[in-house]
Amino acid sequence: MRVEELIGVSRGILFDFNGTLSNDEGLLEQAYDSALLQLGLTRLDPGEYAALLGRSDPDIAQAVLEHRGEGARINEFLSALADIYPAASISAGCLTPDSVAFVKWLLNNDKKVGIVTGTLRSMIEPVLAEYGLAEELNCLVTIEDVQAGKPDPEGFALGAQLLAVKAQEILVFEDSNAGLAAADSLGMRVVGIGGAIETPRLAAHYSTMDDLAAEVVALEGS
Repeated sequence: MRVEELIGVSRGILFDFNGTLSNDEGLLEQAYDSALLQLGLTRLDPGEYAALLGRSDPDIAQAVLEHRGEGARINEFLSALADIYPAASISAGCLTPDSVAFVKWLLNNDKKVGIVTGTLRSMIEPVLAEYGLAEELNCLVTIEDVQAGKPDPEGFALGAQLLAVKAQEILVFEDSNAGLAAADSLGMRVVGIGGAIETPRLAAHYSTMDDLAAEVVALEGS
């Protein structure tokens, strides 16, 4: 099924944020590195961050700190990360004009749209506000709103509840196998973004959100 057909038969749309709606995994890794340096700790090892992709930011932070024998400094580290990431993301344009336009197009076409993310509210809200999305989205579920992050389906279940849409009528955009497992377990269809997700289990797959957004915009204009 083509993406426009998937969107057409869906009443609700839920986006993962980091690495999906926002093209920011490289920048986020840099933010972790900067936060470690700010706390006077050693920088990330090669491949350390990549091995933790798909987990929530608190889980990644805990693993990174425990690797350095500094697990008790989790709140200090997350505070530093929340200070560093939003401005860096906005400056780098990680949430691109095409992706923002795609979200607004969905809303204008009577779709209920939200975000389910393993990041912190303090990291995502300033970015959404910068692009005029904070007040337009129908829901925002962050790691603070659930007991367990992906692959636990709690976040997507809460997103469906807040959208007031049945899980089977929701289309999810995800970049991680943990997110895919969470959404799939609820019967949600999943469109994969990027190269780190299991394509055989996806309803569709795109290299970036911009590629998907460009296709939808092109179809609308044809």
